[in-house]
Amino acid sequence: MAKFQTIFVTGGAGYIGSHCVVELLEAGYEVIACDNFANSVNGEKGTAPSLERVEEITGKKVTFYQCDLLDNERLNKIFSQVIITFIIVYFYIGCEQHFPLFL
Repeated sequence: MAKFQTIFVTGGAGYIGSHCVVELLEAGYEVIACDNFANSVNGEKGTAPSLERVEEITGKKVTFYQCDLLDNERLNKIFSQVIITFIIVYFYIGCEQHFPLFL
């Protein structure tokens, strides 16, 4: 794996997304997570308790943005600040099924 490969994970604060983030960090990737907290726990001041726990487990930093994927202006600002190698999209579709989308 090349150095500094960064993966952007949407839904990263949710159950499945946060577990994915753990695996990616342990595999040596840098991870940027975003979540709008539609289906996950929102901590104080927009923090993600699940990702704080991920950092405790892995000993590695997770960059987190509270953002909705429909907010194009916010996403463009995020994407202009970092170089992203891959994007993994986890989204909630209103039932008990979750589907990752690899872009």
